[in-house]
Amino acid sequence: MAEEASEKGFVIKDRRSAHLGETGGETGGEPKAAPSHQAEETPTGTPPLPEASFMGLLFSIHTGALAALGDVPDPHSAETRPDLQVAKHSIDLLGVLKKKTQGNLDADEERLLDNILYDLRMRFVQLSAGKK
Repeated sequence: MAEEASEKGFVIKDRRSAHLGETGGETGGEPKAAPSHQAEETPTGTPPLPEASFMGLLFSIHTGALAALGDVPDPHSAETRPDLQVAKHSIDLLGVLKKKTQGNLDADEERLLDNILYDLRMRFVQLSAGKK
């Protein structure tokens, strides 16, 4: 019996067309394949996106702040242009996250957030002092 199932496989019948006003169900021939998960696939040559997580959010904001501080080139123009106003906003946003998540983070998340905030604040002060 197990051999029959492995040889035969399984068949998925898409009956959505019957609900859309078409009559007769299947149109004959091979059964329709299951709908693909194209929304989850990425175009050829691009890496898949990482899993959504709190640490991923921190890294995303951190990278944006580094770009605004001129430490990382802009991904679109490949230029490094410091923008202290945007950098300050990113740092403030991380400060809000720290305050609002206090007591709800695990040790690794809290340590990462503290280290990112410290690093960005020091870089911001250094860059601000050099501008004046």
